[in-house]
Amino acid sequence: MNGYASRATGSWILSLVLYALLAVLYLIIAFLEGQHSPHGQLVLVAIKLIPLLCFLPGLILRRVRAYIWLCFVLCLYLIDAVSDAALEKYQALNIAAAVLVCGLFTTLCLGVRWQARHEREEMAAHGQPD
Repeated sequence: MNGYASRATGSWILSLVLYALLAVLYLIIAFLEGQHSPHGQLVLVAIKLIPLLCFLPGLILRRVRAYIWLCFVLCLYLIDAVSDAALEKYQALNIAAAVLVCGLFTTLCLGVRWQARHEREEMAAHGQPD
């Protein structure tokens, strides 16, 4: 494996780990907030996790478009996490969510870049034009 291929693979593994940690953290936050909510935990879990879970098949299959679209959605999650950290009582958990979102966003962006460079190198090695 060349440099970009190994970087892209490492980015993919790290993005899956961060994605799982973010999902677990949102489950914990929904459980804690759901104790005080008339809507209960199920609605809060659905609101937080369904948009994230839409991208899971694309992440598992290493689809670059899924990475890119998830980056757009993560911007909304970052806004939510930062505003919740400033206003709510579960401040440490929301700060952790903001950090995880930033880490996942960065990992996905770098993964897209490294995957594209790896594919370009593969095409050049086989004599195909860009």
